Amino acid sequence: VGDWQALFGINLRCQHLSWYTMEGESKRDYPASIHYQSSWHKEYSYVEDHFARLNTALTRGKPIVKVGVIHPVESYWLHYGPEEQTSLVRSGLEANFRNITQWLLRGSIDFDFISESLLPSLCKEASAPLTVGEMEYDAIIVPECETLRSSTLESLEGFKAAGGALIFMGDAPKYENAAPSLRGRELYERSERISFSRASLLASLEKFRMIDVRSTSGSPSNSLIHQLRRDENGVWLFLSHCDKPYNKDVATCKSYNLRLRGRYVPSLWDTVSGEIRALDFEYRGNDTLITLSLYDYDSALIFFADGEGNQPVAQKADEMRELCYAPEFVSYSLSEPNVLLLDKARYALDGEDFEETEEILRLDNKLRARLGLPLRVGRV
Repeated sequence: VGDWQALFGINLRCQHLSWYTMEGESKRDYPASIHYQSSWHKEYSYVEDHFARLNTALTRGKPIVKVGVIHPVESYWLHYGPEEQTSLVRSGLEANFRNITQWLLRGSIDFDFISESLLPSLCKEASAPLTVGEMEYDAIIVPECETLRSSTLESLEGFKAAGGALIFMGDAPKYENAAPSLRGRELYERSERISFSRASLLASLEKFRMIDVRSTSGSPSNSLIHQLRRDENGVWLFLSHCDKPYNKDVATCKSYNLRLRGRYVPSLWDTVSGEIRALDFEYRGNDTLITLSLYDYDSALIFFADGEGNQPVAQKADEMRELCYAPEFVSYSLSEPNVLLLDKARYALDGEDFEETEEILRLDNKLRARLGLPLRVGRV
């Protein structure tokens, strides 16, 4: 989870550190703090060193994104009404939105959503590539939007006239600023039109692809997502899984063939150990090819240095094999005695019979109410 959050730009992590006080009923609901109360607190650098190294790389340079997608939320607004009349249409629009996001990310096509409301302030002049803020897009996808703003249509028309790749998925827009209009249909007829399907979408964007990830059998990967960034002297690539393992108790390893457009010298930056290791690679045309083996929870940070280098001879599998032995039993020690958490108890006021077992917080509230004392949080 931390890996794909980092991949999508969450680069500041807020951990639960030690408490100032134990006072207050709500403290019972706090997660474990990263302090001596947690037995693993001294080992937590194993996690945070990884994210510190990773986010150092993922905040350098500039993302390489060639594809923009018009965000379809304004078409959704057209159908935002009573459940009885609009729920089926909205669920279909939601499914389309989820699908195009998954198809692109899992298909190794990075993209940005383009907000229609922000586009006029970020795109001063339509061109190809389409400049939106700091980014430039070679291809723009319109994912079956029913309505488009006049300002959006103006930018898309200019982008298309300048030679940009404008791709409409599914049906043509029927409205302009939510009013009936033929302007969207006319632009639709002059642009590339594809069905609303994964195969059609990925095929239409193949010429804009920067990275291709496939299993060793040749099938495109559907479980890895990536971020690609241009730095001063090369390109950073971060790969992360996006699915939970089928069986979290059985570790499986898969090999992937990765192709990056351009000629580079790749190295693996191990974010756990801090080591940098050269990778075997080869050039095929103007592409750099490597092979990676990843376990279910693995991620990989790879730096592709500008320029060409000598292509190492890959080691044979037998030469890379190393035996290790796991003992049947391991010793351990406690830093302090185990304690018994008293979470439920029988209770009584002085001189009264014991009541039946109750949760500590509830019985505390009951007794305070009887004695006229204020509750800890002012509720029963």
